[in-house]
Amino acid sequence: MKFILSLLIFSAFSFQLFGQEQEPQPSGDMLPNLRIRSNRIFGKLVDESTGKGVDAASVQLYLADKDSLYAGMLTKSNGNFSFSNLSTGFDYKLVISALGYEPVEQVIPATQAKGGKLEKDLGNISLHPMIKQMEGITITATRPALEMSIDRKVFTVDKSLTSTGGTAVDVMKNIPSVSVDIEKVELITNPSAKFDAATSGGIINVVLKKEKRFGINGIVTASVGVPNVLNGNLSLNLRQGKFNFFMNGGHFQSGGTAEGKTLRENKWGGVTKDFFNQYTENERLRKFNSVNFGVDYFMDNRNTFTITQRIGGGRSTGKEVQQQEYLDSQKILEYNGTREGDNRWGFNRNSTRASYKHTFPQEGRNLTADVTYNYGHGSSGSTIINRYYYPDGQEYKAPAVVNNDGRNNNGQLTIEADYVHPLGENAKWETGVRAYFNNSTSFFNVFGVENGEETKLPLSNNYKYSENIDAAYGTYSQKLGGFSFQAGLRAEYSRFDGLLIDSAFKFGYEYPHSIDNIWNSLFPSLFLTQKLGENNEVQVNFSRRIRRPDFWQLNPHIEISDPVNLRQGNPQLQP
Repeated sequence: MKFILSLLIFSAFSFQLFGQEQEPQPSGDMLPNLRIRSNRIFGKLVDESTGKGVDAASVQLYLADKDSLYAGMLTKSNGNFSFSNLSTGFDYKLVISALGYEPVEQVIPATQAKGGKLEKDLGNISLHPMIKQMEGITITATRPALEMSIDRKVFTVDKSLTSTGGTAVDVMKNIPSVSVDIEKVELITNPSAKFDAATSGGIINVVLKKEKRFGINGIVTASVGVPNVLNGNLSLNLRQGKFNFFMNGGHFQSGGTAEGKTLRENKWGGVTKDFFNQYTENERLRKFNSVNFGVDYFMDNRNTFTITQRIGGGRSTGKEVQQQEYLDSQKILEYNGTREGDNRWGFNRNSTRASYKHTFPQEGRNLTADVTYNYGHGSSGSTIINRYYYPDGQEYKAPAVVNNDGRNNNGQLTIEADYVHPLGENAKWETGVRAYFNNSTSFFNVFGVENGEETKLPLSNNYKYSENIDAAYGTYSQKLGGFSFQAGLRAEYSRFDGLLIDSAFKFGYEYPHSIDNIWNSLFPSLFLTQKLGENNEVQVNFSRRIRRPDFWQLNPHIEISDPVNLRQGNPQLQP
């Protein structure tokens, strides 16, 4: 926890330093030795045909000999740009790009002027519109929109016409087999050994674009609708020098009435005993807010640190009205019931993440490490009144009033690292480790109200549990002509310890529970792909998976949503 707080303090301190953008002010005894450095390179971008300044063009300054980025900016509305506080004795390279114009590169030789001062006026730089008369047609091969990789299908977003000016939802609606400014979407129908063995279905991996332009940019969206729909989102990105700051905040609100109906026939020994009908209306209003912010620190060309913080929460209220019909075996009404509920719940959810990425000189070789801590708490409460009447309206039995009050706290810590190592152009191996820890405590108390006095009922459900999953994996993939394959193996150990606080009853599992069952902890995967000509591929894959029971499937406490709907877990369940 101290490590996470230190990272957050460092992030806030870095943001403060960046925001001021001022040279330190010298003290009085330093003034006689003060030398003002005004080394700078400046100029103006103009349209070749109109002579007008070009606004918001990207101007980047590189160290020519090292080909490394020194500084960057966007031109002002009149086309002006300027780089100040530059070091002398270096060759610089100016790289200019603007939408609708041909790119421009210009080398600025080192200047050894008197006193070592650099003052270079590049004047007006004309940009040529990117319009040319076609003299012929050249056909070039491009990556297709949908590509089958060895263990996933990759849909390249910028190859889709739908992505132009559209949203992530627009793009995903047009992905084959899949019913946000994104770079690509990976569809993993059968996760390999690289992923958690408890992944029951496929994985849709949305890869977000990293904003590479210098300066500030963002997007704001808003929408309203019925019933009670009000949504808004603001995203900002600021990149300058070695730092990239990003922020995203949103508000989401919706309302409406949910309707439900249950028609039940109760039998015993194949003979119908009675019938029960239930009709429910629940008027709800839900509000959610979230803020994400963070910073990327580009230490150098090969090392990047990222700190991300998420703060979120939500509130919901609901008014439930339920009508009940109790009928005999001949469907003759015996008595009615009404249930009125005033429900409320809320939660706060936060997430802190620290990431590190190192890229090696060899293309495709990299090491990544992440530490993520999710934490939060929630509360719930309701007042429920049950009334029962004969068909003629007389009281069948006394009303029952129940008050519920719930609280929960939970936290999840995930530590993981992955390493990718290419072996030539057609082979690579990957390996990684992951540790997951989950701790949760919940108190749910139910009180019956009679004559103004509350009595705690056995429906109360107070518990705590801890969960731990440790894993390591390795995969090897290779391409041999039109045939490619990937083979992998994952090893996992999992443990669940639950406790019913009121009764001191313990439950849970350990998997595998002994060394004799060590083979249960191994999860192999195999992917085979064969190209059939230019336009067809066939793929066959296999993986061993596991289904771990969650808390509600293990919890032996009887949960009663109403007198005729009960739920109880089985503490003897194993993965």
